[in-house]
Order: sequence, then C-alpha cells, then structure tokens
Amino acid sequence: MADWNKTAPVVSVICFTYNQEKYIHDAIRGFLIQKTTFAFEVIVHDDASTDSTPQSVQAYAEAYPKIIKTIFQKENQYSKSPNSIVSFATDGAMGEYLAFCEGDDFWIAPEKLQLQIDFLQKHHKQNICFHNSYSGGTEKQAQRFHASQRKTLIYPSYPSVISPEEVIIGDGGYMPSASLVVKRAALNNLPKWYGSCPVGDYFMQVLCSHPDGALFLPQLMSFYRVGATGSWSETTMNMEKKKILHYRKMTESLGVMDRHLENEYASSIIRMQINGALHLLSDRKLSLSSKIEILELAPKSCLLNILSWLIRRMKDEYPALLQNILRSVKYFAVTYKLLYFSMRNFFRKLSHHRENSNSA
Repeated sequence: MADWNKTAPVVSVICFTYNQEKYIHDAIRGFLIQKTTFAFEVIVHDDASTDSTPQSVQAYAEAYPKIIKTIFQKENQYSKSPNSIVSFATDGAMGEYLAFCEGDDFWIAPEKLQLQIDFLQKHHKQNICFHNSYSGGTEKQAQRFHASQRKTLIYPSYPSVISPEEVIIGDGGYMPSASLVVKRAALNNLPKWYGSCPVGDYFMQVLCSHPDGALFLPQLMSFYRVGATGSWSETTMNMEKKKILHYRKMTESLGVMDRHLENEYASSIIRMQINGALHLLSDRKLSLSSKIEILELAPKSCLLNILSWLIRRMKDEYPALLQNILRSVKYFAVTYKLLYFSMRNFFRKLSHHRENSNSA
C-alpha cells in the first residue's frame, strides 16, 4: 500500500450512499479488507445525506487518504435523475475496472476483488463479472441470495458464463449489485436512453452482458441487506402509485432496449414484461383499479400469457366464480353465433330479393 501513490489504480470501487449511517461502516470496512496484487481506489458518493453518513465517510477518507475519495452532493441527485449518480461517481474514476457496492451492502471476502479481476483478465470477451451473495436483514438472517429471488433460476456451482437471456429473465436481483465488477470501457458505450431507465443497474447488467454473456463465480463474497433504511427498495416500492409508475417505466425501457438490441432477445424481454405484470397482479395489497391499470399498460404480446395465468389463478382460488364467468362466456358465444347466422341469412335473403327485383 505504501507504493500506491506511484501506481495507477486498476479498480475503482464505487459506493453510493444516502442516509445510511447505520450501515456505511460495514461497507467501507469491506473495501479496506481487500487483499490484492494491484492498487485500487474507493470513491464514496454521498447524495446529500441528512444524517451522520457524511461525517463517517469523511473520517474514513482522512484515515485512508491514499484509498478513499469522496463526493458530497449539496442536493439529492437521485431524485432528479436516478442514473445521473453513476456518471457523477465514475467520471473521476481512474480504474480500468469498476466495482460497485451501495452503502447499505458490504463485502465479506478479502479475496473478492482479486478473484474477479483475475477471472475478467482471463476472459477478454466478457465485460462484466458477478458472484453469489448472501441476503437478509442481518448476518444471522443470511441466506443464499438466489433463494429469495426467482426460484426458476439457479446459480451454477462452478465458474461459468451466464447467457444474456438468463441475465434478462433474472431481473436485477439475479446479479447482486454488490457483486458487480465491470470493464469501464463497456460503461463508456452505454446508449443515451440508459439515462432515463428506472433501475439503472439492471439495464447496465443486460447491456454489459451483450453479446458474450456475464462471468459468474460461485463464492459467497458479499451481503445484500433487504429493506434497509434509505435503500431503493424501501423508498420506491412501498407506495401503490410508485409501483404502477415503476412498471410503466420498466415496460417502456424494456421495449426501447429490445429495439436497441435489434430484437435478438425478444422472447426473454417479453417474458420479463410478463413476470413484471404477474408480480403486481398477484400482490394482494394492490387495489383492483391498479391491477386493471397494469393490464392496460401490459404490451399486447403479453396479454395472452397473463390471461392464461389469471384463469389458472381463478381455478385454484375462485372455482365457482370462474365457472360462472365461463358459463357467461359460453352463453355469449352461443348468442353471438345465433346472431351471426341470423344476420347472415337476412343479408342473403335481402340480396336474393334484390336480384329477383332487378331481373323482373
């Protein structure tokens, strides 16, 4: 570490924090325990916290001036443009690689950075690397990260390349944000529309995984806190209107990304849109009017799948209601058929009458 003044950092660790005085110590200590053969820097971006987070960050910066750099915002930038904070933190970064960890998460393995950089340097085609993680409220509640996410996706037990399709379907939770290491060159090539995406890390994961996939390491090397004070999930997804707005923006951004990638992963993106709609439709706390709005927002290509899901759900939970609906549909279909044949016969007779009148 004594020679770091003369050596350019290979990795820039980017830490975003806002009102996380309870957790920021764990995050920074996780950076400081790293054992590497290369120099790295830590850039902590405080987004105008109103608690003691800035003071804690400044104390670490003064204690480790060769490693820790700080950015203190006077106004909250995330509320203005969620993805702008990425450029604020990365514009001054010097590393060839960028590692991410939000202020309420933390790293638990001293070899984390070394393993990921070694893996990326051996695989030149891939631009992004992630690993397994714990999740929970405290370490005692820890569980394998994927166990609390989509159960249809299971991590390999060995170092692997994960396809872009798996990254898309996995949602942002499949690649824990505190596990990400990305080649800086890949982030420099992100399209302009990325700035308007509602959840930047998910779209960053997909775009950086295209076309050659994402590198995966099975080691558990970070901890993701669920519902921590000041976290995105806690502040954004609790209110019903915000859930609807988030779904609208996600659906629109997925459509833009699909066109940007020239429909190469169209089926996976449609599946993501379906998953998003079904997640909200199955939320018992969501009002009926909000669920109707979700159906109106869902792309037409998803509606048949959603209808199939609704019928299965009703069959399990409301069999009598479903039977009545199907009986009504059947009655309507029979009535419509009778009406159709009656109208067809009427117009045939009318046509025949006109022909006879003309011939007379």
